[in-house]
Amino acid sequence: MEKISIFGADFERSKKIVTNGKFALSAGMPNPIHMGIINRLFTVIIAGFFFFGILTYGVLMGMPELIGADSDIHYISVEAGMLIHNISSFLKPFNLSIYLLFLVGMIPVFWPKKRLSSQLWTYFPFYTAGLTCAFISILYFASAVAYDAYTLVGFWFQFVLGIVLFFWIIMNSIQNLKRRLNDEEEKSILKKVMTITVGTMVVLFPVSLVYHLMNQLPVHWYFYILGLFLVVWFVIGGYYSAFLMNVHIFQAYYIHKFPEEYKTYLKIPDREWYSKGYYKKLVKSGKLEEETTQENGEENE
Repeated sequence: MEKISIFGADFERSKKIVTNGKFALSAGMPNPIHMGIINRLFTVIIAGFFFFGILTYGVLMGMPELIGADSDIHYISVEAGMLIHNISSFLKPFNLSIYLLFLVGMIPVFWPKKRLSSQLWTYFPFYTAGLTCAFISILYFASAVAYDAYTLVGFWFQFVLGIVLFFWIIMNSIQNLKRRLNDEEEKSILKKVMTITVGTMVVLFPVSLVYHLMNQLPVHWYFYILGLFLVVWFVIGGYYSAFLMNVHIFQAYYIHKFPEEYKTYLKIPDREWYSKGYYKKLVKSGKLEEETTQENGEENE
């Protein structure tokens, strides 16, 4: 029997992977197609462009530049500060692109739409860009602390291992979706990932401690703990990226492919599926029967 590809399932089989359908449609927000124009403008312009836009730019690009230009650095070493600056300089074209995608990607999410299913493809670019900005911002500090606590060797060891685990987690998640579509047993790598992560900590901690004591190098005691966060951060990023791809690519694809079927399957009433204005227009034209408040409440139960 020929195996079903990740995008090749029919409606009935696709239900095996569409397990967060309502979240895929709303991204956890109150129904976005029912937002008023004032709420949309405030969310995009004030909260988005001004607050989160300025904050994200400052942490993602402004702060690393200042650290590189300022020799008066506290808590971390000057070398660790330069590491942050160098990582930022290397990633500058990528950081600028992902930052602009974050700002521009906000507009389609909150742009008025007639149907809830029209929201499906707006979430992934916006959330991926925003979370990538957050990931890189914390990566700066995790890298600096890892460098001070575990030296350049320890930093690179965690960095390379983290990248490997990051992509392994994502690929395993995609493979498990394929296995689910084909009624095959899923393979969890969580225990293996945790074993590798903890093993890294067990090896690096005593080696670094002895190294600093023998060479009488000053380092804050809590850096030995925080310095192990770099590889953990990649693991967290891997699982969250896998979740985003699962919900906002694969599940979104099937809801977009079978919109009416999933509207019924997820028990989403017409009042929630359509914008308020378009719903009234459909009722007035006779294409829909108006739902009473009681009926709407029963369908939501």
